[in-house]
Amino acid sequence: MLDAPLLVLVDLETTEAAPTGPSLELLTAARDLTGGDVVALALQPLGEAASAALAGAGATRLLSADLGEAAHLPATAADAVVAAVGAVQPAAVLVVSDYRGKELAGRAAVVLGSACVSDVTALEAAGTELRASKLVLSGSWSTTAGVASGGNAPIIAVRPGIAEVAAAEGAPLTAEPLEVPVSAEAAAVRLVSRQATSVASGPAPERGAHRRRRRPRSGRRLRPGPLPGPAARRRRRCHPRGLRRGLDRAQRPDRSDR
Repeated sequence: MLDAPLLVLVDLETTEAAPTGPSLELLTAARDLTGGDVVALALQPLGEAASAALAGAGATRLLSADLGEAAHLPATAADAVVAAVGAVQPAAVLVVSDYRGKELAGRAAVVLGSACVSDVTALEAAGTELRASKLVLSGSWSTTAGVASGGNAPIIAVRPGIAEVAAAEGAPLTAEPLEVPVSAEAAAVRLVSRQATSVASGPAPERGAHRRRRRPRSGRRLRPGPLPGPAARRRRRCHPRGLRRGLDRAQRPDRSDR
């Protein structure tokens, strides 16, 4: 088990400022990996109910940075992670492995000069390092990598389902304010609009669009009959037998010279 703290970036629901299920799973997994603090990083102010949910899942400290709508941008979230790493000095940073989490994990790792592992499915502590397991080659191989914090903290993007959320109830945590210096690259990106959609949403298929054509019960393909006039000759040229006859005729010796 580790002795250094672990930092967990908490994602919030779109409709209300409540932590998501995968973020609570990361807090529960981090509690079993270290004997130090489990620090939750929230990019928006949280209420008492949300703070109590973080404590019940395993968080012992709460850092809060009020970034507004910019918190949904990966570049701004990466700046917040870098600032939190400087304040906490954790052994590793855990984020949810979705499109936003993987992008901010890579950017934060580049800024910190540390390592980054994405799509992790299992974590275990081995001495002073973490071992991250993930599936590769379309799930045909399972690999395990040792992620040590020799310099700055590595960023690990974990897929949902790594742990079962603890059902314990905790007292609300006191939020510690975190100042986030936003980089020029992150400030150049502006969030225009954001819309919450269901995962299964999408255009409804047209009725009968996926119906399969029925074949005759005999299993034989129906051969079209000859068409009258020049169309019949064109049809016979396109038919395989007509093509074969044309090839046989082309391979015959030319008797025009005789």
